[in-house]
Amino acid sequence: MRQVFLFFFLITFSNASSQEENHEDFSEVSGYIGSFVKSSSLGANKDSYGTLNFSGILSHKPHKDVVLSLGVFGALALLSDPKENIKDYSRASYVNNKGFLHYQSNNFSAQLGRFESNLDWLGEHIQGSLLDYKQDLTQSTNLRIYAAYANEQAHINREEQSNFEEFQKEYNSKDMLVIGVQIGNKTSSIGLYEYHFVDIFNTAGANIYLQIPFSLAWSLQALSHFAYSHSLMPLLRAPENAFFHGEKDIGHTYLGFVRISMHYKESFITGLGWVKIGEKDFINAYLGNKFVFEADDHTPFLFNVIAPGGWHNGSNATNMFYGQTESFYGFGAFKLENLSFNLHIRQSNGIKIRTHGGKQTQISVGVGFMTSNSWNLGAVAVYMRQERRTSANSINSSYFKTFIEYAF
Repeated sequence: MRQVFLFFFLITFSNASSQEENHEDFSEVSGYIGSFVKSSSLGANKDSYGTLNFSGILSHKPHKDVVLSLGVFGALALLSDPKENIKDYSRASYVNNKGFLHYQSNNFSAQLGRFESNLDWLGEHIQGSLLDYKQDLTQSTNLRIYAAYANEQAHINREEQSNFEEFQKEYNSKDMLVIGVQIGNKTSSIGLYEYHFVDIFNTAGANIYLQIPFSLAWSLQALSHFAYSHSLMPLLRAPENAFFHGEKDIGHTYLGFVRISMHYKESFITGLGWVKIGEKDFINAYLGNKFVFEADDHTPFLFNVIAPGGWHNGSNATNMFYGQTESFYGFGAFKLENLSFNLHIRQSNGIKIRTHGGKQTQISVGVGFMTSNSWNLGAVAVYMRQERRTSANSINSSYFKTFIEYAF
């Protein structure tokens, strides 16, 4: 059995306008308890495993502008004899203290320490700082400027546990600097960003979001990304005794991404997507991304049904961010009160000889259910076929995932 515990201290300074006008002390407890299971018993790669997760936060407000919180997160592996790629999920027996300072005013916020990041290409938990400034330019248009610094990263979610040592193990303990600007509103925006990973790569890119309403209920949404990554080193290798997600094929490359979807209120969605990677791997995606392919429980998937999984998915990892790989996918989902369903189909075609190179076909069907008394559960069945360029035979990499959680 492996035990993974995360203890953290959280201090939040917030503007009085975002708090209730209450000068009296208060205390409250929030968190969740749940279980997650992945089974690959029907496929060729036997890396089935499960976890029991717990999270709890005690918050105390001694002053109208200050909130103090103390929390704990833990995960217990449920398999006594985990097979194959279990280390892709539970690589830490103990995760160091997580804590951060958070200041929030009307237009400005700042975080310092170890916190959860939701940047386009730097996700999960990072160690560093994040500054975010917003300003209204007109009645319907606003400006956002953000900057971040990170010198370490950890993967912490219901499926995966690691220490704050990802940069050390996989990226030679280098630092990352991020800066971005975005102009627009809820229906349309354009953003520019720069990710500088010291001595590893420099990535500049842009994203465009557009929403076209047809009526009060129907709308068409389009999202596109383009990024060019300039490599600052020819090869990146992790230490011999370190676990890492395979050798990265580093070099000058690019990412092109387009997604178009049709929405009916907040109950139905269907769409198509396309992703194209240049000569070398798009390394930014391995650090975290906000697309529908990742299995992180904090990644918004279709109506919160569990995602089929992407790069961080053990022996069932996607190849869509490998160099010289082109991917097409389609998806759909609908929601009936507390019950949600989704369908996701992806095909990625790569020409390089890699562990997950060649052609991948993935079809997933998911269901989610959330009750009025804070129970949340979901499941996804994934058919995945891997055709390697070095073999005439394809590999059945199918798997199943499910989770149940109670929030309090």
